[in-house]
Amino acid sequence: MSTILAIEANRLNPQTGPRSVEGKAASSMNALKTGIYAESSIIRGENAGDLRQLTSEYYERFAPATPEERLLVDTLVHDEWLLRRFRRIDAALFEYQFKNYVHPDPATDPGRAFSNVSNTFARLQRRISETERSYLRVLKELQHLRATRTDLPQAVDPAHIQPIAPPVKPLGFVPQPAPEAVPSPLPQPSPAPVPVPSGRRRIAM
Repeated sequence: MSTILAIEANRLNPQTGPRSVEGKAASSMNALKTGIYAESSIIRGENAGDLRQLTSEYYERFAPATPEERLLVDTLVHDEWLLRRFRRIDAALFEYQFKNYVHPDPATDPGRAFSNVSNTFARLQRRISETERSYLRVLKELQHLRATRTDLPQAVDPAHIQPIAPPVKPLGFVPQPAPEAVPSPLPQPSPAPVPVPSGRRRIAM
């Protein structure tokens, strides 16, 4: 049970957690069930909100259901985040060299910058190539792992779909419905014979 002093301390100091913009953006990663932590993945000039959005997109795309799938998805996010960083570094290396030139020349400065730090660009390219290979390898492994899951809907091969046959018209004699019965006319009464007077002979006409 909380003591009176603890309750009073909580009342006087209700603000907990990060207060800065960077800290709040980093703590927002906690809502995702992932092993990526913005505190250790963000360097100067990067936005924790961008990493959070990238992670959300990958988790929405693959919906990892096991720890193994979660690890692979986290690796994909990490690799893409590194590739974005390396592209910024590539541009920053040129800008860094341009600022050191006393007499800048827009026509030749890019070539001069590359020549001055060609070894640095080579090391950067190796990091980019390694990260790209890692991304493709992990993506292939994740796709293979997901293909063995039984809870995912399986795609139907179009070659196995049987077309729906049209209805077949019957051949030969087809019984027709009986016509409605027409009532026969009522019999008419015969005319009564004409009486013949006695003493006369009736001549047949």
